[in-house]
Amino acid sequence: GIGIAPEHQAAIFAEFYQVGNAAREQNKGLGLGLSIVDRLSKALDIEVKLKSRTGEGTCFTLHVDGCRPIAPQPAATRKIVPIEKVDCIGSSPELQHCAELAERWEYEVRMLPGGDTGQSSQRAVVIADMAAVEALCPGGHAPGMPLIVLLDEQQTVAPELPGNVHTLPTPVRPAKLRALIGQLQKTLSKSIP
Repeated sequence: GIGIAPEHQAAIFAEFYQVGNAAREQNKGLGLGLSIVDRLSKALDIEVKLKSRTGEGTCFTLHVDGCRPIAPQPAATRKIVPIEKVDCIGSSPELQHCAELAERWEYEVRMLPGGDTGQSSQRAVVIADMAAVEALCPGGHAPGMPLIVLLDEQQTVAPELPGNVHTLPTPVRPAKLRALIGQLQKTLSKSIP
């Protein structure tokens, strides 16, 4: 930067304090950054040093003591198999998109033909399009797997589905899909020995 004049150096750690600087864009920042650094450094008993000359720039220095690496904990005797599988049943473009997203999030993804739950893994969250739901839930009974049903955007009312079935409207919002898969994976990992 352009440096901080000596008369401002004591005040720059106060909340919302900003030194007027024509070169800095207006409405950028709130003047909280250095106050946060100051609070954290005091909480951690770390000294923040400031060297600044107007026209030359500013340098902030923090000295953080190192420590020895933490010894690794002994591995558990029972290995827990990670539950990171997603089975996609159906063929809609929106289901294909969900499969691509899940692969990007590093889930093991399998595409299965519509209505074929026999090949679905017990350790998988299942995502199905509406065309596959009738085969998955005959008579309104869903298999014991966590199931996400993609509701067609033309569908204004969700069909009557069992309690373990979750619905997502299309077009699917990636953040909602990721959160729901994560939540169902946690539930699934607790229920499988």
